[in-house]
Amino acid sequence: MRAGWPVLAALMLATLAVTVDNTVLNVALPSISTDLNAGTSQLQWIVNAYSLLFGGLLLTGGSLADRLGRRRVLLGGLAAFAAASALVLVVHSGPELIALRALSGVAAAFLLPSTVALMYRAFEGPARATAIGIAGSVAALGFVIGPLLGGALLEFFSWQSVFLVNVPIAALALLLVRAVIPPDAERSGGPADLPGAVLSVLAMLGLVAALVDGPDHGWGSPLVVGPALGALVTGVVFVWWELRAAHPMLDVRLIGRRAVAGPGAAQGALMFAASGSLFLITQHLQILKGYSPIEAGVSSAPIAIGLIGAGPLFTWSARRLGAAGTAALGLLIAAAAMACLGLGIRHGYLPLAGGLLALGAGVRLGITVAALAVLDGLPAEAAGTGAALGDTFQEIGGALGVALLGSIYNVIYQSDLPSAAPAAARDSLRGALSLHDAALSAAARHAFTSGAQIALLACAGILAAVAVVARLTVSRDLDLTEAT
Repeated sequence: MRAGWPVLAALMLATLAVTVDNTVLNVALPSISTDLNAGTSQLQWIVNAYSLLFGGLLLTGGSLADRLGRRRVLLGGLAAFAAASALVLVVHSGPELIALRALSGVAAAFLLPSTVALMYRAFEGPARATAIGIAGSVAALGFVIGPLLGGALLEFFSWQSVFLVNVPIAALALLLVRAVIPPDAERSGGPADLPGAVLSVLAMLGLVAALVDGPDHGWGSPLVVGPALGALVTGVVFVWWELRAAHPMLDVRLIGRRAVAGPGAAQGALMFAASGSLFLITQHLQILKGYSPIEAGVSSAPIAIGLIGAGPLFTWSARRLGAAGTAALGLLIAAAAMACLGLGIRHGYLPLAGGLLALGAGVRLGITVAALAVLDGLPAEAAGTGAALGDTFQEIGGALGVALLGSIYNVIYQSDLPSAAPAAARDSLRGALSLHDAALSAAARHAFTSGAQIALLACAGILAAVAVVARLTVSRDLDLTEAT
């Protein structure tokens, strides 16, 4: 293991660049909203453009890494990720930032699968298990560092700094990878399924577009119905194509397996809750409660504490309840956490801290079991696909969480405002407060809280339902010994 430390350090630095980027953005959303005059819908797209392209292209990135060489694809992904982050300096509008986030998502999709594959190649036996454990800790560390780093940067610099911080991290990782990881000795895999990748991304973009734009344009508007129908048609074509392709991006028959679909839904639902809740909570803290960015970052830390500190609970649950029971318990804890957030959002920070702490613990229990269950439900030769598939479930779940919970909030927010409220107030809470109308500001604050409350409580119900699914689909014989 000692000889492999430089390799592991290079791969973990590359992983850290992606995990920090995934979590640093939320605390910057209020500043972005003010500077770019971005409403709720644009903020949703700024978050989701990255997640959708990242999640939609992960399997393709893994396929290209197998075909072109994992080191080569990792180096290209790191260079593209650094360049995309640096381009924030020329961004002057919401649509430009959305496009830039999409580009970053593409780069991350080619970067991350290569780190996992190179880790498997560099380590064997017990050393591999140790390396995977360290990788998981680094991912959790990114979850902790992101909000704190973002808040600290925003105390002294503009919102662009939360993206520019990726540049030195990615550049250092690139130099380390070139120095310590040998060139690819052999390549494998068939040609990348680019049509499948494009179809999957288009289907998800259409669905998210309908969810995000529904509150602004009306659910019967052609601008909403069109993308929804497009998503349905494209999704059907994607399944048809994957069933007939010689080298499919994804064997959809595998997802149809009960032992894969159920745990996959659990992974997606937990990230749905985490991403959607943080999207709302960070805006609540900064815009409604007046927290500074660093205060909001620190106030979001309980979710990371719960994520890291739930190890003893996981060990106890694995031994007493088994795999299926532990997955269900994690989802139920997360459901209770979302209910606590929803009911407590009107009553100060303490209920929010408790809810975030419990949410982190629930995510740790549920996702750990669900990820192992997905791998267990696939043939041994499909282990690489299973790992990428788990990440895909989580990224798509996170994107849908921001889209759906954000849209539920937006519908309630707009309906609770006075009918004569100006367009700026309907666009966002920040817009309403900028008008300096005391009565309108009070109405907008109440509407924001009501919308966030209903969205969070709806998420609690979704998690409770998925807990039942996980209890019925996760194998009771799944061995959790290595995970504890």
